[in-house]
Amino acid sequence: MRRDTASLLDRLAEEKDDFHAYRWRCVRYPDRAVETLKPYAQLEISIVAARRLNTWTSSSRFEPPSSPFVRVFVNDKKAFQTSPVRSAAPRWAHDGKIGVTAPLSMVRIQVLDYDTITHTEDVGFVEFCLGDLPWSKQVEGWLELRINDMLERTSHDRYASHSSGRDDEVDERHEQRQTLLRSPPSCGLAACGRAPRQARLNAGEVLVRLRLERLGTWLDSAYALALDPPPPKNFGVRAKATPTDKLPELDLQDLRDEITDIKLALFDGALVSTANFCGYVLQWRSTLLSLSVAAVLIVAWLLPYLTWVVIPALLAVFLVLFSSKRIRAAMTLGGANAPLSQEGFERVALWRSKASMVRFVRRVVEQDLQGTVTDEPQLATCAATVFSNGVPRISYQQLREGLRDAKWTSSTKDGLAPGSLVVVTDEFGHRRARVQTIMSGGNVSVMCDDGPEHAVRSFQVTPRPQVPTVPSWIFPRDFANHLRTLEMQMGSAKRALLGPVEKVSKVVTWQAPFVTFSITAVLLAISAAEATILLGLWGDMPGLVGSRLIFFLGVAMDFVKAAFRITVFVLGVLFLTYRSPLFVGICSAAKICGRLLTMRRRAPQSWPFFRETNGLAGIP
Repeated sequence: MRRDTASLLDRLAEEKDDFHAYRWRCVRYPDRAVETLKPYAQLEISIVAARRLNTWTSSSRFEPPSSPFVRVFVNDKKAFQTSPVRSAAPRWAHDGKIGVTAPLSMVRIQVLDYDTITHTEDVGFVEFCLGDLPWSKQVEGWLELRINDMLERTSHDRYASHSSGRDDEVDERHEQRQTLLRSPPSCGLAACGRAPRQARLNAGEVLVRLRLERLGTWLDSAYALALDPPPPKNFGVRAKATPTDKLPELDLQDLRDEITDIKLALFDGALVSTANFCGYVLQWRSTLLSLSVAAVLIVAWLLPYLTWVVIPALLAVFLVLFSSKRIRAAMTLGGANAPLSQEGFERVALWRSKASMVRFVRRVVEQDLQGTVTDEPQLATCAATVFSNGVPRISYQQLREGLRDAKWTSSTKDGLAPGSLVVVTDEFGHRRARVQTIMSGGNVSVMCDDGPEHAVRSFQVTPRPQVPTVPSWIFPRDFANHLRTLEMQMGSAKRALLGPVEKVSKVVTWQAPFVTFSITAVLLAISAAEATILLGLWGDMPGLVGSRLIFFLGVAMDFVKAAFRITVFVLGVLFLTYRSPLFVGICSAAKICGRLLTMRRRAPQSWPFFRETNGLAGIP
């Protein structure tokens, strides 16, 4: 029964609709069209021969393969393969045809060595995008084979990297593997294992003939531009195939630092600061401010026509208050993000909250002293008794020494030392650094990762956990590769998450003064204009001046209100319809137009890994 069901599913997958008759599906259902339509084009590919093949063996050297053969993949799916040939310079002369449904499909030509035990040993590979091949033109030449350690990340990353230069001519890429592993996945970068200096940096070359032909009309190929190939397989990051005693150490510090950066900027910086600001208003820390907010909300509820007067004015007042560093700190700093210093201790005490002080004391133990809390009730008791009436009863240094010696804390350290890893918090945000020297007067000399050595106050420095480097041979190769891949993904997530947060923070904290001032001025202008219209000011001015001014203000406010309503309406419509067939069709049409204007099909001139040849010339 299972075999019959499997064969039925296979038959359903093979039964595809004619592209020309159902090409409208490319616009309305592009994700389904890729799997259900027959090809609109065909790639004629001939695997002719190869030369100078070499593979990195377990004996730590390059050797020619004994029985090489070729597998051809389209979008990481096997299309066909040649038969093994017992020669270091094989001639296969194998012709194949590949149907093309997605115009940006990636083709991988992979050379392997047939082995009687394992049957396959990787030699090298080369990839190219069908969207770069010209129509109805034969492309014949040698393609550089990349060593198999380059089979990392996705096909798009590998192709972009190879398109930036040949591997046997770009030594710098191989010298900086660890740097590239920490970089975000992007076009033009690929991390790769480094072979010994005396070794070649490619696996040879393969001679191919390529010809891309349409199976239908030009309009069919235009419809196909709406289709994207399936998501490429991510191979992660490979450890180079060298003896285990020569493998680089596995550096987990960067992974831990990326997590720390996300926590500091996203949680401590944005979420906690926002929660503290809301708590500042809700707990009536400032009676005047909380009373003003309450009055604005009541007025907006009871007198809706005053909404455009009071709400913009309130937002402008908040921005003006945030221009003061002292006021901003009082509103946004609490137990979870206050600096671990006397100033931070005093600010947390002002909240008159045991819960806030518990968070602060826990941070002193875990971050400053790098210890752990072993008795939660004792922690709560300590937090409730170290302040009174909004004022600390002891100094921060006394609190720190008491926590270090307390019976309910463990594994606490005394302080910073040269070489300690720290996070420096200053006007530039949170930066990674390493302690150079401990100076007198409460200063610390640090070397930031992105700047020169300089001195900072000790309360600006917070220790960060130090993760020891681990020899790669301790972990299985696949596990080590997964950790390196996780490090890259964490870096990408950090950049994606923190970019918008940092931009908003710069506006709110007046680090972009022109932008913040402009927003404040616009808000005040909106409030003043609406108030002027409602109160009828300047209506009694002589001549037409007053009436013209009132008319201008009315038109301006109508424009602002209309723009706001339209923006809300458009966002709501997009939210409700972005998955609808109509919106999908619009996006597909836009994609077709964009690709028609930008696709140049410049191969092989755009391939640095390609070398022309006549026939079999050049085969040894």
